[in-house]
Amino acid sequence: MIISASRRTDIPAFHSEWFMGRVREGYVMVRNPVAHDVVYRIDLRPQNVDCLSFITKDPRPMERYIDELMRSYYLLFQVTITPYGKDIEPNVPDVNVIIDSFIRISKMIGKGRMLWRYDPVIIDDEHDIVYHMNSFKHISDRLKGYTSRCIFSFLSMYDRIAHLEGMRPVPSNERISFIKAVKDIAIDNGMELTSCCVEPELKELGLMNRGCIDRRLLIEQNIPFDDGMSNNRDGCLCVRNIDIGTYDTCMHDCIYCYANSPNRIKRSSKGYDVGSESLCDVLKD
Repeated sequence: MIISASRRTDIPAFHSEWFMGRVREGYVMVRNPVAHDVVYRIDLRPQNVDCLSFITKDPRPMERYIDELMRSYYLLFQVTITPYGKDIEPNVPDVNVIIDSFIRISKMIGKGRMLWRYDPVIIDDEHDIVYHMNSFKHISDRLKGYTSRCIFSFLSMYDRIAHLEGMRPVPSNERISFIKAVKDIAIDNGMELTSCCVEPELKELGLMNRGCIDRRLLIEQNIPFDDGMSNNRDGCLCVRNIDIGTYDTCMHDCIYCYANSPNRIKRSSKGYDVGSESLCDVLKD
């Protein structure tokens, strides 16, 4: 069983102490995000967990726990490092601060288990192809030798962001231009440029269509896994994994985020209890 921590929130950045409490207790309670009356008990004991997969924009709070976790678990980190300002990612730390953390963790667990996420790719008047090429090169140059893979995706126009000024779909011609601009940079720095659910015209550019947590990665890293496919979305190539996060509990406040409600009152009503069985949730007997 692979534990995803998490696509629904940033557990390393904001809930690492809670997470470690659940690991030490050996289980976590997770509410079904659609059928709210359904709550699952997920076994976190090492003998039942193949891998802990962290997804984060700020892994620094988790660094102090890595040695403890490595004694019992395989670890993967997917770290998002993007070149946007506070108007788009209000509470995300400086790019270079996160790069430094990425490098430290890579030295601890190995570059093969560190994945750099450059997503979402937003293209507008301020963030044009040249801007992305220069930003991608800066980050890629610094991460050289500390990861062998970059995962990217283009902005998805969810209903909650469709009305925001400047947010627009990325047309095919700009997608092609972006890939042509950054692919060789990634190769020069020893990285494979990959994406999930790749369109046919992008495959023709040599873009690798891979899941974020796919069979190839796990086999290369000698990590056992359940050989079934994830149902995250149509076309997803990730192997089966269980997410233990809770929506509306991330404080990065990125304007493009699908996991947070725009209703801040709803979000603020979720109380954080480091000792709770479930993240920012109250379970009734």
